[in-house]
Amino acid sequence: MTCFDAQSLLSRRRDGALAAAEATALETHLAGCPDCVRWTSWLDRASRAVSAALAVELSAELAAEVLELAQHLVATRK
Repeated sequence: MTCFDAQSLLSRRRDGALAAAEATALETHLAGCPDCVRWTSWLDRASRAVSAALAVELSAELAAEVLELAQHLVATRK
């Protein structure tokens, strides 16, 4: 499994959409890949931050900036 594959599975795992074999393969990859462990930590923190932000009403300008940043992060991940 490549790191790109693992990162895709991490997103699906957060959505509860992984098959058992995928979950096992992901855990095996994470056991030997410190980069993906860091990505997992970042993804967890980002998810919590987004959840907290959803509880706050954002101005249209700030919402557009956050969306632009998120799109940039997704486009530049390896």
